[in-house]
Order: sequence, then C-alpha cells, then structure tokens
Amino acid sequence: MKKLFTLLCMALAFIVTAPSYAEAQKIAIVPYLDTTEENKDYLPDLMKIYYDDAMVNLGLDVVGQDDVKNALDQAGYDVSNQIVADKDILSEVAEKTGADYVVAVELSALKATTHLSFFQKKISVSAKLRYNFYITQTGKMMGFQVTGADDNKAVFGDVGTKTPINNALKQATEKADEKIKGYITSGTDVIIEQ
Repeated sequence: MKKLFTLLCMALAFIVTAPSYAEAQKIAIVPYLDTTEENKDYLPDLMKIYYDDAMVNLGLDVVGQDDVKNALDQAGYDVSNQIVADKDILSEVAEKTGADYVVAVELSALKATTHLSFFQKKISVSAKLRYNFYITQTGKMMGFQVTGADDNKAVFGDVGTKTPINNALKQATEKADEKIKGYITSGTDVIIEQ
C-alpha cells in the first residue's frame, strides 16, 4: 500500500510539474509581390507552391489570408506602389493578426536568356527574391535576398522557359526557407542581414 501511495504521489507530482505546451506560434504571410516584367501565367501557381506552401511547412499556424489582407489595408499598404512591405507595415500586421512572425517577399528579378549554337539551344534563367521577415518578440526585421538559376538545354529540339523558371524559383526559395528556419530557431539571438 505504501508503494502504491508513493507511485501515486510521484505521478501526481509529474503531472503538476510537467511543462505545459503553449499554443503553436503563428505566421502571417503577406501576398507576394511580382515586380518583374515576366508575364507568365504559371508564375502565381509556382509562387504559391514555393512561397505560401513553404511557409505552411515551417510547422507554424498560418493566419488566414482575409485577416492578413484586412491588416494590410488598415496599415495603409498599397500593392500598386510595387514596394515590398516594410518593417512598419509588417509590425502592424503582426499586431492586428496576433502573429509571432510576418513574412513578405518580392520577386524582383526573373531573367531568361537564350543561347543558340549549331546543334543546341539553351535557355538560362536566373531569379532573385527579396524577403522581409519580422519577428514580433524582438521587434526586428531581417531583410535578405536569395537567388536561383537553372538551364534548359536541347539538342535538335525546342526548349521552353517553364522548367528552368520552376527550378530557379525552387532553388531560391529553398535558400530562403533555410534562413527563415534559422531566424525562428535562434529566437532573440538573430543576426540581421541586409
């Protein structure tokens, strides 16, 4: 009986002192901004995969897009100005949505060049993404840019731009995802990159 009482006391002590799990952290995703001159109809789909979905895969609760759009409107953000949301805007979005993190990205460069030779055609693509990432806890914003590149070659055939654009965007966003994961896991000891 004494052993049973001791085990019950230990179990009760464990339950009382066990860490309680806080609610999951939240991220607000500002819709991406495309300031390139590429008018490819598949770009929004690619950016959804590599930007929106990648942020979802960070394991954070994602603030609803309607709430983010309302917060952007209240903050006075005008997408027609073609400028990625700055620290003040991101801070206000964090405050109005209760987000722990806010991310904004600009597709600032997407360049496709064609190289012809006697038997081969090659399309080279380079992409540049500019990110602003805001951490509510510290009130800091990290601005950084990443690039990606890819080639599409064909011998005696035609090549398109979709595959290398896809690969270049994927490469750039994977680099950005690693940076953002580092910012999230480092907490307050964040290195600000320009």
